[in-house]
Amino acid sequence: MYLNPSLLFEELTESYSNIILKNGNSDKSEYLHLPLLYIDGMEINDNNIYIGKGSCFSVDTVYPDHCCLISIGQLPENSCFANVPQIIIDEDTSEFGLYNKVQLIYEKLNSWSSVISNMILNDAEIQTILDYCRPYFPGTFFLVVDSNYHVIATTSEPSFVMDETGSTPADVVTRFKKDPEYRRTRLKKGTFFYDGKYFDHAILIHHIFINDVMSGTFSIAEHGMPITDGLWTLFNHLAGLIDYCYQNRSYKMQREYVRPNATFNRLLQGEMLSEKQLSETVSNLGWKTDDTYKVCFVAIHEADKMIGSTLYLCRKFDASFVSAFSLEFHGDIVIILNHSRIIAADREADSKTAIAEFLNEHMLEAGASMEFHGLNMLRNYYLQAKAAYTIGIELSKKTVYHFSDIKVDYMIKNISSDIYPETLCPDELLKLRDIDKEKGSQYLQTLYVYFRTGMNASRTAKEMFINRSTLLERLGKIWRLLDIDPEDYESRLYLMICLEILRR
Repeated sequence: MYLNPSLLFEELTESYSNIILKNGNSDKSEYLHLPLLYIDGMEINDNNIYIGKGSCFSVDTVYPDHCCLISIGQLPENSCFANVPQIIIDEDTSEFGLYNKVQLIYEKLNSWSSVISNMILNDAEIQTILDYCRPYFPGTFFLVVDSNYHVIATTSEPSFVMDETGSTPADVVTRFKKDPEYRRTRLKKGTFFYDGKYFDHAILIHHIFINDVMSGTFSIAEHGMPITDGLWTLFNHLAGLIDYCYQNRSYKMQREYVRPNATFNRLLQGEMLSEKQLSETVSNLGWKTDDTYKVCFVAIHEADKMIGSTLYLCRKFDASFVSAFSLEFHGDIVIILNHSRIIAADREADSKTAIAEFLNEHMLEAGASMEFHGLNMLRNYYLQAKAAYTIGIELSKKTVYHFSDIKVDYMIKNISSDIYPETLCPDELLKLRDIDKEKGSQYLQTLYVYFRTGMNASRTAKEMFINRSTLLERLGKIWRLLDIDPEDYESRLYLMICLEILRR
């Protein structure tokens, strides 16, 4: 990367105390390279850095605006220096020592730029790039958001809330979203929340455009120290590289969150896709179309939807769980688990633990579908997972609700959705229920246990704490009152469904 006088000045202040900067007509853009020791009478070119004793710089030489003079001691008094950026070190030091320090600055920052460029060429995530850059931006906060202000990447330490975007890491929001002061100031321009306090801050923003449409924003905010001209230069350079990531679709987030997202969104909406389309999508994830899958539905609280933390949660989940792909759908999260890969790696128990820990960390609950083959069935199993959550949360308090545990409840809920439940039951069964209430008998409970134990009289008697002969006598009376044949499959099935309805 190129340097500028401000960046050089800030780096050199770490080594010299008596140092001043005269910017001349230069701006804050990058343009300097190739530090050179100045020799009187040498040819002066644009964009170079010239280092020497102040008294050695000739007043007869024409110095272009876009170069930089670093002098030891004051320059001669002459108007030819007025428009040239100057860094003046007013203390006794060696020209060669100063040259070596400038050369090290040049090499350090170019090495930084080279590492980031290689990261981009090797398809690194933007989050990885930001993590590498943190030491170069002390006391600042990074945020990269898409055009919907969903977080793509952010600094992890320290944790900030960026209010002007309405987007924030979920672990921060869960602590403070109920704070009335936070709610009042969340959208106030120029405020962020950190460590229980609100701060005004300076912010630099770089908007990213693709085909003249704003597709994202990269911002940096100060904390603890002001944004200097030197940091502005580094930010501007880094922003250009982040922009390159967007423009060339060369970062992992783009590949994993756009192409598969588009396909999975179509499947979740009920579209049927060709085998070729499915194969192209899952091959990018290292999956196969004939793998076995599961779907998880993760309900996102309305407050979290408003601050746009859903995509952040998707990215965080995928980063720690390789056999899954998550995406935002209608404001909630849908996780597609490749069950074949999980089983092949013998990680089923670990996977269940990892998902539970992720949900607990972010105070979320999920519904899980049954296993299935064929991604064209994705919508059906998404609805299964959503039903598991919706019904399961009414029955008990868990982290994950499995459809296999609530399938009977789901069937009964939908069977009786348009009909009053009791109208589905025979009058004789309702009379047995009334007798139980009036006399304290246990006809319905006996019948329920009998069917649940596979019509095993001995097990039923044991669970009911009665002897076998008493049970058989009671069952005989039940069959007479109901006037049905328990050996008839359809009658037995009808009776079992009615019992489930009456139990709810």
